[in-house]
Amino acid sequence: MEKTKIILVTSCKGGVGKSTITANLGLALARSGHRTLLVDCDFGNRCLDLILGSENEMIYDISDVCEGRAEINEAAVTDRRSSNLLSIAAPYLAPEQHDFSVPDREVFRSKLFAAGESMNLDYILIDTPGALGAPLELAASAADRALIVSTHHPTALRAADGTASALSSLGITECSMIINSFDPDSVLHGNRAGVIEMIDRAALGIIGVIPYDPVFAIGGEHGELVYQLKCRNVIAAFNNIAARLSGETVPLFTGFKGIKRKKLLKR
Repeated sequence: MEKTKIILVTSCKGGVGKSTITANLGLALARSGHRTLLVDCDFGNRCLDLILGSENEMIYDISDVCEGRAEINEAAVTDRRSSNLLSIAAPYLAPEQHDFSVPDREVFRSKLFAAGESMNLDYILIDTPGALGAPLELAASAADRALIVSTHHPTALRAADGTASALSSLGITECSMIINSFDPDSVLHGNRAGVIEMIDRAALGIIGVIPYDPVFAIGGEHGELVYQLKCRNVIAAFNNIAARLSGETVPLFTGFKGIKRKKLLKR
């Protein structure tokens, strides 16, 4: 068996869609035959379980695993949409609590590495909070590479660049950017930067572009992932990223309907 690939889905800016991308990319990988575990490391503000629609199934969390109260296979919940997709929640911070403890890095790493072997995992995707700090450092200690999520907005692109610099100091140098909520019309009308200009601003290569779709945006609030919503271009986007992670060469916007590729790549 090949070594399990452990990948951060991250940005030091909140609100760019990290958890939504983690959930949907995880399902894309699972649907393509890859056993995939999602780990929520957004301590104190977990939401991956809500996006997956599995909040009522989460009995244990990643802290329970690291502190010996549960085995990782007990904490991992199998997704109802694919037996290849599993997830583990972050600890829940109750309103009366004001702080949380981050697990020991060596223990966290050893638990994920052991899970890769015992659960026959191809991928582990780690969802991180929208800030620098101990949870990101914990997640980075186990990861091989990072997917940095951004949007069109200049502040998000600047944050993507800053995130890459921070990850480099933590030993992760293989970083790629996902542009989320990409609005083709705003680019074609000259209101926003094209893909090449966004690459220049963030100083990062792009592994995928997720187009804006209001159905997709609302569906995520109800525990529905993109394959249930039949958003054609968004489905194509996640399939493309999953294929690229697996080593395939797939041009941007492959499978998109109604996309003028050359105009969207402009500076």
